[in-house]
Amino acid sequence: MTSKYRLHRLSRTAHGWAGAALSLILIVIALTGSLLVFKGDYIRTVVPEARQNADLSLSALAAVTEKTEQAFEAENLRALVYATEDFGLHKAYLTDGRAAYLAGDGAVIDVWEQNGRFEDWLFDLHHRLLAGRIGALVAGFSGLAALILIVTGLMAVWPMRRGLKRGLKISNSSRSQVLSVHRNLGVYAALPLFLIILTGVILTFPKQSRAIFDAVGGPEALDPSPFTPAKVDWLSALEQSSQAFETAVPRMAIWGGSERPATLRLKQDQEFHPNGRTLMVIDPGSSQILNQQDALAMGLGREAYNAVYPIHAAHIGGRIYDVAVFLIGLALSALGVLGLFAYVRRYIQP
Repeated sequence: MTSKYRLHRLSRTAHGWAGAALSLILIVIALTGSLLVFKGDYIRTVVPEARQNADLSLSALAAVTEKTEQAFEAENLRALVYATEDFGLHKAYLTDGRAAYLAGDGAVIDVWEQNGRFEDWLFDLHHRLLAGRIGALVAGFSGLAALILIVTGLMAVWPMRRGLKRGLKISNSSRSQVLSVHRNLGVYAALPLFLIILTGVILTFPKQSRAIFDAVGGPEALDPSPFTPAKVDWLSALEQSSQAFETAVPRMAIWGGSERPATLRLKQDQEFHPNGRTLMVIDPGSSQILNQQDALAMGLGREAYNAVYPIHAAHIGGRIYDVAVFLIGLALSALGVLGLFAYVRRYIQP
């Protein structure tokens, strides 16, 4: 056996196992993504309070925020995501990685360590492969590889496009039949797959992605303003925010601590992001608004970036879009399974 042939065989084997590894990663990411589409429905099923209507008046939200501070102390809190009209739970994020659900009146229902609930574990598996920042990078670069595979796959299929007429029918488990279905499914689902994977990659590299989008048109940086660390009067802050953006709904309270002021995130009617991107920066000492940032006046690039998460996570388009994203995830999973099967047949069997 010549050295040239050995190198060729080794390169084919390495390519095959790399493809198999990528398939496994994409299968995990795709299946978990499909399940996460119905995360809210799952929580409403297993937590009765999530099915109840929460009082979303400013006074009620202020009371819930203050109860959260009493339960966990402000220095231990990162953020509180408020309930919505169709989801009656508030969710608190703590500085030590823990999280908690609170009922509409602020009563603590459950507190858990990082990934201590199924839905949080599922999200971490989808976004970080349960491996922190390294896992997120692996998922992100796997997404980039998948985008390249979609483009090159379409280029490779084009000369054989007549084979698309066979559809997704498979008569046996031969490698040629499996590859035929893999090819046709990839072509049929190429555009929606590209969109969902691309938005996922953008979310995995937020700093770099924002810089690219902001080059098209981004917001001016908020001027740092002196502030006094203290306990925020949340009712006063919420009322001032409501006066500044009359139609906006408060979505998150974010504690600052000694290094930065507190923040309220609001959602205006025209925003796609479920938690809004309109910001109100608050001086804890006086509870006065130091700065504000209107999500609808951030520039074309940043507004497009803010729409990426709702598109990827199926927070637009109602149930029809939910089902569409769910099916896209299943299609990607099927492509991974078919590709993995083809690799195994080629490189494992004699």
